[in-house]
Amino acid sequence: MTTEPTKTRVATTEPLTTKQYNKNAVKGIASSYGWDSGAEWEALDTLIYKESSWNHTAQNPTSTAFGLFQFLNQTWIGYDCQKNDDVENQADCGMKYISNRYGSPTKALSFHVINNWY
Repeated sequence: MTTEPTKTRVATTEPLTTKQYNKNAVKGIASSYGWDSGAEWEALDTLIYKESSWNHTAQNPTSTAFGLFQFLNQTWIGYDCQKNDDVENQADCGMKYISNRYGSPTKALSFHVINNWY
């Protein structure tokens, strides 16, 4: 009778992709609005994917739209936000914008589906 050696599993921590890091950061900010799960999170995830594919440095080549939420320069200014590549800053500004303009991500996404902008 032969015995096989005991195999020890070694836990590895894979580095987060930029997309996953961005999602985690946005989800953290969204939690303060109650939008980090269910239909609101799904709508927010879809909206950001449609706008920037979760790329926090996405730049529209034909306008000033930039970042996860693809805000124009006047949107950044209108919400007293800095236009930069800081994901937490973008998430905070995005939540303020969606909350003030639409009330929720599901309402913002509904508008986006009809108009192809929000």
